[in-house]
Amino acid sequence: TIVCQHAVRFGGDSIYLPDCVTIAARFGATRTYLDQKFVRVPLVPEAANLFWGQLIGIGRKHHFRAMMRLSLLPLLATAAFVSFRITGNDKGVW
Repeated sequence: TIVCQHAVRFGGDSIYLPDCVTIAARFGATRTYLDQKFVRVPLVPEAANLFWGQLIGIGRKHHFRAMMRLSLLPLLATAAFVSFRITGNDKGVW
């Protein structure tokens, strides 16, 4: 839904999305911004809510290996941020 909303904002045609897609969307284009080739999601609160929702969801299903992998994401994001600040290059961080 975010890409469709940004397309309409920049003069593109509206695309029909099924109701299940639009209902499942957590937020729209008003909470995101475009940066070069990427759609950026603010860290707080949108990205944090997505992270915690995913972590809680896989915890409920008792997928502990997936929980452990997902719990590495904040550490990796911190390392990527520090690397970017030191080198000024975001290529190869992930």
